[in-house]
Order: sequence, then structure tokens, then C-alpha cells
Amino acid sequence: MLACAVILCAALLYAVGIERDFKLPPGFYGLGRENGIWLAGPPDAISREELLELPRLPKALEGVIVGLEALYPAAPGRNSFQYELTVLKQGIVLQAVQSYGEPLIHDRVILAYIRNGKILQKENLEYHWGKGKNITAAGDWVLMHDGRVLTVWDDKTGEPAARIGLGAAEQQDGQAKQPGGQQSPASQADASWGTPFYVEGYPKEGVVILRHSRSDTMRVLAGGKLYTPYRDLFGEKCRRSIEGRPAIMAVEPTGDGLKLAAFEEGVLWLQVQPGPYCEEEVSGKQEVPYPLAGTGE
Repeated sequence: MLACAVILCAALLYAVGIERDFKLPPGFYGLGRENGIWLAGPPDAISREELLELPRLPKALEGVIVGLEALYPAAPGRNSFQYELTVLKQGIVLQAVQSYGEPLIHDRVILAYIRNGKILQKENLEYHWGKGKNITAAGDWVLMHDGRVLTVWDDKTGEPAARIGLGAAEQQDGQAKQPGGQQSPASQADASWGTPFYVEGYPKEGVVILRHSRSDTMRVLAGGKLYTPYRDLFGEKCRRSIEGRPAIMAVEPTGDGLKLAAFEEGVLWLQVQPGPYCEEEVSGKQEVPYPLAGTGE
């Protein structure tokens, strides 16, 4: 339930300058409450002793949380939101996730970037059936998006460094067709699916790793070009299997099974687990290289 980087007691002396009494060192945290006390702790925390008590939250952060819980009250017996906090040298980023539906197949996600007591950007995202994960920071870059435009903030200055349109990646997904001109179930452009993308990575300035929420497939925007790795890496049989899969199904795999492992000198190294009808193509391979033109060091 709680998540953060491993914290040493000595690191508590590090004040991030967000507010005087908010002294969490830079890192990734889970946030929770017990008897009205806010706690932060590591991802594998199993005891109360591993958690840090926070005297209070920054006012802007607390205001966002109070507003969310008033607007989206919890169903009986369930938590309203799960909170994750990325602490940077100057700012903090909140990611709040509320799962809903029967079963809990939809996610309401709120992102808020707060710096010097001000909310610089706040976004409300809705994911229907998708179960991906947004990253909100990469080094000093803060990553905020609404599913259509990614705004990259420089936390050192508190100014936007780039705004990257995601429309090309959405358009390409709508072009995936089955035989006979029919769209595959995973690629139907239906507004009821909600936010079209998760931002999964920003390994280098200008290189954006996306996860399409409907088809559960990777997209890469780099150097003004759009890449769809599974279409380049796999043969026709595997591609048709990926494009014909339902967006979500118990036990059965969805999407392309590709995950970013590393980025080195213009090459993405991708973990490969593409599922049925693809085994022969990737047999024995744990990671595969995927070059991106014009992105080398």
C-alpha cells in the first residue's frame, strides 16, 4: 500500500525547502493515514516501525487531498484514494489513484505538481479497464499530462521545458485494422475508454515512452517520429494476436508485453513477454534492442 525509496534516519536532516516542517528527502513515497496521522514508507514495508510520521503536509498538497476526498468520497468499506508522492529538490508531485466499478476495473487518477506552495499543474485522468502506471518524474524533469499533451517541467526553475503532443500516437492506434477493414477490439477509438495514454518513461530529453490504455501496447515518441515497437519486432502472426486481444481479461495476457529495461546510446532495450502466438519469435530472449534514429549520445 505504501511506496517510497529506502530512507535512512540520517536523511531526515535533509530539508527539501518545500515547507520548513516537511523534511522528506528526494525520493518516491507512498502516503497513508493512521488515526489521522500521515505516514510515508517503503514499498515493502511490513511494520509500523518502517514508516515515517509527518507532522503535517504542505498546505497546497493537503488542500488537493481534502478536495479530492470531498469530491469523490469512498464507497463503504473501501479507501477513497491511494496516494503516491514524488519528492524532488524543489517541488513535489502527487499521484492519487481511486479504483472503482464492480469489480474495480476503472481508475480515476489525479496528478498535481506543487512547487513553492503553488499548484503549477493539476490533471484529472480517467482510465477504463486499463491498469497501467504513470511515472511523474525523471531526474529533474516533472512529467504532467492529460492524455493528449505531455508537459515537461524543469523542477530546477519551475518552468515548462517542453510540451509534447500525443495525438500522433492516438491516431496510429486507430489505424490498426483486422482483415476486412474492421478495427480490432483493442484499437476501437471509443471515448468511453477515457484517457488514451499512460506515460511510462522519459529516458532522455525528448524521448517519451507511452502505453496505450485501450490496446495495452507501447508507443515511443522521439525526434519528431512515432515508433510502435511490436510492429517492427514481431511477425504477422504475433502482431495479429496482439491487435486482436481484448483490453483486459482474467488470466489471459493483454497487449504487447513490452517493457522498458534501459536506454543506451539511442537504443531502447525492451523486456519481452508478448504472449500467445509469439513464443517462437522471442524464444529464449529476455531483452531485445530497439534503435531510435537520431537519439544517440
